[in-house]
Amino acid sequence: MEQYQQKIELLDTACELIDNLLGRIEVAASLYHGGKEVEGSQKILTIIDDMAQLAQALTLTLDVQKEAVDASVMNDFLQESINALENQDFVLLADLFEYEISPVLQAWKEKIFITLEG
Repeated sequence: MEQYQQKIELLDTACELIDNLLGRIEVAASLYHGGKEVEGSQKILTIIDDMAQLAQALTLTLDVQKEAVDASVMNDFLQESINALENQDFVLLADLFEYEISPVLQAWKEKIFITLEG
């Protein structure tokens, strides 16, 4: 039972991280759209690191999730993001995070809530 409770707490922390990520993604996208590529890229790199931690937390808690969150769906988006960063296509990078990644994070949060509320 203690391990179950630890996983529920980890999901609660993951939910908080998602909220944090969504706000930081919005800031990074604004920086890119405002022509501040260096600042935007610094933010994006920390966002990507945190998303890796989030994916790990979601994988570790799969057995307690009422609606499974498939963290692997993010792999393609992250690969596209890395390619965009390498090609210095900052508009594409901002769009990927705003319009592709943020909705996935929001959907994950909703699935996590189902487990936390139950």
